[in-house]
Order: sequence, then structure tokens, then C-alpha cells
Amino acid sequence: MTILDLIKKSAITLNVAEILNDNTLDDISDNNQEEYFSKNFELKRMFEFAKIVINEIGSYVPQITETKMRTNNKKIDLISFDNLLKVISVKNNGADVEYSQLNGLLVFEEDGNYTIKYERCPVIVGITDWIDTRAGSITDTLLIDGLNAYYCLAVGLYAEYNVYHAKYTDKLSQLKSTKLFAMPCRSWND
Repeated sequence: MTILDLIKKSAITLNVAEILNDNTLDDISDNNQEEYFSKNFELKRMFEFAKIVINEIGSYVPQITETKMRTNNKKIDLISFDNLLKVISVKNNGADVEYSQLNGLLVFEEDGNYTIKYERCPVIVGITDWIDTRAGSITDTLLIDGLNAYYCLAVGLYAEYNVYHAKYTDKLSQLKSTKLFAMPCRSWND
């Protein structure tokens, strides 16, 4: 599902006439989205809320990405990663490499080319960007409920906001609980 598909589904649920009556939405692309946003304020507003929802969900179910980088003075600046949450592993020629994180840098024992695997929040740039809901934990209804909640709050539909917000936060808490784990208890006899 694309961001535009999400917006259309939300607009149908909330009966947002400005979006539902716009017959030109199928012609929108990442290249001309600003032109559409200038003509359709509700579309722009829903796009911004969709990005917020996707980033919130991404903090519960981050994307895992790999990138290859070359060190400079045995260091790589963490700013060079898109929406970095956590470094998972670093490899050089397929072998794990020792590294440390210090003051926003990855520090290595020697210069080289490294493959860095890391968690990140999704990067949303355009309205036709794809949201992968096939994995199962991120569902269409989770995204729609989140978008509906933000939109209802913005336009003053407070009763509807409470309903969608409750659904959204309940589904988010279910995502969060799947990431939790329990440490084994130690007894006094250990």
C-alpha cells in the first residue's frame, strides 16, 4: 500500500470530501506532489499525519537495513545513517568486526570497508512511497486508525478522535509487547 492509498482509505472512512471529490489524485507522483498539496490542503495535512504515524510505528517495528561504508581516520559518523535507531552488527569481508560507539561515531581499530547492519525508522519522502504491510504486524487498520486519530484531532472531531486514538494506541501497545522479553529471575540460592 502506498501513502496515497492510505490517505484515500482514511478519507473514505472519515468522508473527507476535499480528497474524495478530487478526481486527479491518480495522476499524482513524488515529482508533482507539492503542486497537488498547494491545491488540496487536506491532502497535504493527511500526508504529514501519515508520516508521523509511520514514524511512530517504525519505532516499534523498525526497518533493518545494511549499508557499506569506508572509514575515515578509523571512524564513521552516525549522522551519515538515515533515521538510525541502533547498530546491529558490523562486518568486514563477512567477518564480525569489533567497534565502539563514542560521541556519535563508530570507532574501529583500522580503516577499511565495512558492512553495517542497523535498525532505522522508515524514511518517507513521497506520497507514492510504499508501506510494507505484508509482514503482518503492521496492518492497514493500524495505519488507518492512526491517521484517522491525528486528522480528527486536527479538525476538532474529538469524539471520533477518542475512538480512533484508543484503537490506535491499543494496537501500538500490542506491537510494543511483542518486543518485550523477560529476564530469568535469580533466586537467593544461586
